[in-house]
Amino acid sequence: MKIQTEKLKDHQVKVTSEFDSELLNQFKQKAAKKISKQTKIPGFRPGKAPYPIIVAQVGESAIYQEAIDLMLDDVYPKVIEEAGIKPYGPGNLESIDNEDPPTFTFVIPLEPEISLGDYRSIRKEYCLEPLDNKKVDDQILQIRRNYATIVPKSGQSEEGNVVFVEFHAELEKPKKGEEAMVIEATTQQILIPTKEEQRDLEWPFPGFARKLIGNKEDDVVTFTHKFSNDYPDEKLQGKLVNFVVTIKSVKGLDLPELEGDFLKSLGDYETGEAFREFVSQKLADESKAEYDDTYYLSLVDQIRDISTIKYPPQMLKEEIERILHRVEMDLKRQNLDLDTYLKIRKMDRDGFIADEIEPTAILRLERSLVMDQLAKDEEIKLNNEDIQNSVEQIIHELAVEGNLNEIQKEMGEKKFINTVTMESINRVMENQIRLRLKQIATNSLPDEAEKSGEESTEDNVSPIESKE
Repeated sequence: MKIQTEKLKDHQVKVTSEFDSELLNQFKQKAAKKISKQTKIPGFRPGKAPYPIIVAQVGESAIYQEAIDLMLDDVYPKVIEEAGIKPYGPGNLESIDNEDPPTFTFVIPLEPEISLGDYRSIRKEYCLEPLDNKKVDDQILQIRRNYATIVPKSGQSEEGNVVFVEFHAELEKPKKGEEAMVIEATTQQILIPTKEEQRDLEWPFPGFARKLIGNKEDDVVTFTHKFSNDYPDEKLQGKLVNFVVTIKSVKGLDLPELEGDFLKSLGDYETGEAFREFVSQKLADESKAEYDDTYYLSLVDQIRDISTIKYPPQMLKEEIERILHRVEMDLKRQNLDLDTYLKIRKMDRDGFIADEIEPTAILRLERSLVMDQLAKDEEIKLNNEDIQNSVEQIIHELAVEGNLNEIQKEMGEKKFINTVTMESINRVMENQIRLRLKQIATNSLPDEAEKSGEESTEDNVSPIESKE
């Protein structure tokens, strides 16, 4: 066997392999025998017809094609071994360049190669700000509002009131042939938020509800608003629009106190202070999780920027398919499919993938490769006790959500155990990588002797072992 290799720019290798002519003839004989077992040939038992008879029955081309298939199955692993290639996945037969001697050209994706830059010089202070008590107050206020009773109110509207309105909107200066009415008469029940509570997703625009402050029943409020050029509704993009709002009624909210039956309805809380502590801890955990995600991803991205990352196109394609699948599942929960979603956004599938899915896939893939390489370079190992604790935590989470029995039944015991174990390993590994990144960025790495002592524990397993 003669082999020539050519490294391609997309982290694949082109391998041209030349074999002895006799080898193809041997596989033609095997192919003919296989075909004769599957084809009824008059006068012969299955698999017993002579080669010339089989050729006359099915044709030379059918035997040749079957011989090529059999030969490729046999020689491809030998080509990989002879060329010294570490493939990422199956290669493709690009061409059959010659029949005598048989010469094949394969294109084979290579395992990713990551060379991290000087990541140990990266510095970033870890500054998690303490939870603002006002956020706790606001969260509790929102919970009380969710359970509030709407009551009649006289006088002008103010923050925290519920206003029932009817409104419509027209373009300030419609162009010739352009429809002036852009929002047909509609009725809304609106809670007037504080400035801090105002949300960017408020419809029809942020700050709409607060324009109703100081008005009473039967008042007519008019105002003009200019929409941004990137507003989701194209007919309103960059437009100056006149709003006419009629106040139908103003209501107040009778908020329940954190006591008695209301407190019991929220959970097993003896006092309002106990509930406040629960909310405070929940918000603190959420704030820390959000800060940590931002902090660690920023470190990974800094390492990514100074690293050399090579991977074959097949890896990116697989990541794109995974993200697309998640998008389709999310849309399904909203009773939408991808085609309908793209029609609403006036996009085609290829454009959607190129503009939105592929950049996300590249980012996710390269971050993952950086973290995997960091685990190898830092010789991060996992502790079996940590993995077991993580397994128990995942099972507890599923039980609390009420999904444990259903998922176990759907997946089967063996697959369920394997899936939970792998998820636990991934969680523990990510936590270990995050810890090491924080130590590096804050210049607080343990000395090598201490690090070596930590990693020599018998219960530790390497990242590679954990994935097998």
